[in-house]
Amino acid sequence: MALFSNVVQLVAPVILTAEGGGFHPPSIMDFFPEVVLFEGTPFAMNRIMIIRVIMTIVL
Repeated sequence: MALFSNVVQLVAPVILTAEGGGFHPPSIMDFFPEVVLFEGTPFAMNRIMIIRVIMTIVL
């Protein structure tokens, strides 16, 4: 029980200061980022697609 109270005393200030302004849900633009390469073509790539291509090459 003493260990639990020590952990609570150490973690509680960190949790309270990390709150900021509460929960901010993602917007629709977070799911559809802007195009980075080949804009205006059928091969347009955003940052998520670039990471997918890199990981496909790596694997």
